[in-house]
Amino acid sequence: MIDENHRIYFNENNAWIHQKFLVKKINEMTPYLSRILDEGTKEGFFKVEHAQETAEFLLTAVNFMLDPGIFELEDSKLEEKKNVVKNIVKNVVIKD
Repeated sequence: MIDENHRIYFNENNAWIHQKFLVKKINEMTPYLSRILDEGTKEGFFKVEHAQETAEFLLTAVNFMLDPGIFELEDSKLEEKKNVVKNIVKNVVIKD
């Protein structure tokens, strides 16, 4: 159940706040994920050539696809999307 703060945050009249928050969150998380991808590639766990761009792409895609302010999903559909996202990430990042 979404509380009152979420209702305000996800209100379409506050879309610019929502967008700014998502961009800030992605920008702040990208260096950390990029470093993880780079180190994992060096250690042979991942197959990532462009860690910075891959991190930005993954964070943007996941944050957009799973954001309840963008897509209103029922719980079962949200779980299905989460599983699809996991498989996509595995295919993009994990070394065979």
